[in-house]
Amino acid sequence: MLRDSKINQLQLNLQNLRRLKDEAEEETMLLDSKINQLQLNLQNLRQLNSKLKDDAEREKRPKNIEIASDIDSCNSIIDRLKSCDTEYRALGFDCEWIASGQRRSLVALIQLATASGICGLFRINKIGHVPDTLKDVLKDKTIMKVGVNSALDARYLRMDYNVEMSSVLDLRNIAPEWCFDMGLERMAKKFLNIELDKKSGISYSNWENSELTNEQIDYAAKDAIVGIKLYNYFNKHCDQMTQTAEDCYACMPENLNTNTETTQGLRRRRRRKKKKTAAVV
Repeated sequence: MLRDSKINQLQLNLQNLRRLKDEAEEETMLLDSKINQLQLNLQNLRQLNSKLKDDAEREKRPKNIEIASDIDSCNSIIDRLKSCDTEYRALGFDCEWIASGQRRSLVALIQLATASGICGLFRINKIGHVPDTLKDVLKDKTIMKVGVNSALDARYLRMDYNVEMSSVLDLRNIAPEWCFDMGLERMAKKFLNIELDKKSGISYSNWENSELTNEQIDYAAKDAIVGIKLYNYFNKHCDQMTQTAEDCYACMPENLNTNTETTQGLRRRRRRKKKKTAAVV
């Protein structure tokens, strides 16, 4: 009898343990379900926070700056640039890429701007190639593409994407002769009283990021906008000016790869022009 009683008690204890185990498993499953739901809610909140942050950053961005990361947005921006009336058929032009020492990546960004301040930033690394509408503008001989050391940018576009640009003008060709050693930053301050920050290191930042920072956007847009503003300024204030796109095209030799060499080439070109003028007189 005593043995049977112990057996019954053990069986009862075993049943209780099994019941507790089942209840624990149910609670574990319930907890797992709650944990999964919380993780999903957290993921949704992060996505919402990221979207709100992107929207806030976009609101801070000037309305005159548009970014193209696909063909449709590229075509839309090109249409807007073409619709802007300018005193001269010209666009500010610049390019950005990732640079590390003497090495560089493919051109990642092309900037084009009108004198009214409309600027398109074309993310070529995102698109994967130079779209036809953008290529047509770059190759159009009737539209001047102006900047400082712009022929080097044109050369890189030819090397990286087989785009043969036309009517590319280095602004030092039409600036006063003493500007030959100036970069865009000094010229902007001297003639337009515009401050450009070229010492912050943004030019060496990652131009292939999934999203450009507001600092990168502002930096890239200003380079192109200041370029076209300087072009219009020199048109109005400088006596010596090349008149045609063909004459202004800054052709760069294959081995030309530094600002110093570009400056020397501009000096030689200006000396030849002076000699021809003196000979005519």
